[in-house]
Amino acid sequence: QNQEEILQEQLNRLYDLLNRCRLSGNRRIESEVLRDISKILGLEAPKKVDLTSDGQPISININLTD
Repeated sequence: QNQEEILQEQLNRLYDLLNRCRLSGNRRIESEVLRDISKILGLEAPKKVDLTSDGQPISININLTD
């Protein structure tokens, strides 16, 4: 199987699990499954990276002259 088929298979399983969670009222697992689906589909917001040092901006000076 190629990667796309495997990915679609996993998504189908997660959608099935999501449906069963909704029917049984298992909100905690439903939330986790939705999070997993979002990760697979690339919908999750990227984590922010702090580019400061102790709250102070990093200053980068580049000298392009000889």
